Amino acid sequence: MSFTLVNSGETLEQAQKKSGHRPRPEVPRQPVALTPRPKSIHAPPTALEDPDTPTVVAEATDFSQPRLSIPELPLPALDEPSAPDPVRVPTLVAFILAGVALVLSQVPYGRVGTVGLALVGLLIACACWLTARRPHLPAAGAILNFAIITVAFLLPSWLGMTSWRPKQLDKDAGTVKSFGKDGLTPLNESWAPGNQRWQVLDVGVLVRNISLGPIELTGRGGEKRWTKKNYLQIRIRVGNIGVARLIEFKPWDDSSVRLTDNAGRAIPLAIFETGWQGPPRPAPASVPPGQAAEQLFVFEAPAGQIDYLRLELPGTAFGMGEPVRFQIAASQIRQSQ
Repeated sequence: MSFTLVNSGETLEQAQKKSGHRPRPEVPRQPVALTPRPKSIHAPPTALEDPDTPTVVAEATDFSQPRLSIPELPLPALDEPSAPDPVRVPTLVAFILAGVALVLSQVPYGRVGTVGLALVGLLIACACWLTARRPHLPAAGAILNFAIITVAFLLPSWLGMTSWRPKQLDKDAGTVKSFGKDGLTPLNESWAPGNQRWQVLDVGVLVRNISLGPIELTGRGGEKRWTKKNYLQIRIRVGNIGVARLIEFKPWDDSSVRLTDNAGRAIPLAIFETGWQGPPRPAPASVPPGQAAEQLFVFEAPAGQIDYLRLELPGTAFGMGEPVRFQIAASQIRQSQ
């Protein structure tokens, strides 16, 4: 079927009026902003590309649009390695000198070394203090050495040292004294109690022990045996209570020792059988400060009841003119088996 359209020459509005239809209201149109298309970037064909092959089109990015910006945070600065402090080693030397100075303070006559080393350490620490980058350590070394010097001069007892000022000599330093529970006191009598120390200057003599009992004898061939008889045994100790000199001790011989009882009767030294001898006599010795030498005397047992014994020894054994005299109470004598 076919149709033929003939132009009647009427407009659309005339045709609508003729047919009785109302025209549709016109809706105003909003203007549309046309955005230009981004330009296409055509890559030029290469020699290997087929001209019939469709070309890949890459759209260019529009950088005119605003972007989200992220603020840049400052990075922490890295510390550069610092150069070593040139005064570190001298500062440590100042501390070492302070330590050695303290050690020397405990040595006899070491106070000069204590002050000398502390003074050198103080000078080194002060020099380092003025030139150091970090003055805390040199300042501590200077303060330590200065404190040692101050204590050595003003408070030497803190370091166990005596005063720098010499003590006045005792007027009765050469007199015989006894040392007991009440301390050192001059002898009112010429006999020192047997339980106290006899003393002149730096020499101290003490009755170490006194006993009554058997004694061990030595034969010619080194044979040992104990006596059946009891003997009185007195051990004497000679000590050096000074701090400076040596005491030359020469043991007493038998003829220089004298022992009597309260009645004035002499008690002789023990006499043993032929071929047997008692404890040997000690050899001469140089007694340093703080040391002592001992000698044992063996007497016959006292006869009868006694109240005390008197022992007299010459002082020439250690270079003194005063004799050593002890009055030993009977209660000091102990029984040995």
